[in-house]
Amino acid sequence: TTTTTTAAATTTSTTLNMKKKLYAPKKFTISKEGDKMLQKEKKMQENLTDEMVDLASRIKRNAEEVSKELSRSTKLVDSMETKLDQNVVVAKSATHRQTAVFRKNKKYGCWSCVVLTLVFFLFSWVYIVIKFSGDKTVKIIEGIRTEKHQQITEVKHRRDAEKHQREKHRADFEL
Repeated sequence: TTTTTTAAATTTSTTLNMKKKLYAPKKFTISKEGDKMLQKEKKMQENLTDEMVDLASRIKRNAEEVSKELSRSTKLVDSMETKLDQNVVVAKSATHRQTAVFRKNKKYGCWSCVVLTLVFFLFSWVYIVIKFSGDKTVKIIEGIRTEKHQQITEVKHRRDAEKHQREKHRADFEL
């Protein structure tokens, strides 16, 4: 049994040694070109990592700005909603007041229409009279002007004649 134990121990140790050789990390030797490529890949990986960090920080800043803008917009919308509600209340009260005034003055609505119609007809009649008698009116006004002018000149002539007679009478009286 000792021989079997020693044989089993040797088989186990050889199996372990084989496993160690199989699974043990192997040392690779890299050429200068491979080393340059690895360095280049590491640099690219670091650059990509830096870019990712930069992008993440920019995304975070953008998200914070969007959040601030949303809060400002929310405040603005709330204030506008409050003002709109106030305007609605004011508009409703004004509508109620106007409705009350309309009901109160409703009985005078017919008379208002009658008065407006009369004013319209009066305006139309005056327009027509002026339109068709425009030349006659001008002639009448010119006639009145000429008559007044004649009257004024006659009065002036009379005054001058009277003045002349007075002067003559004085001259005769003084002699």
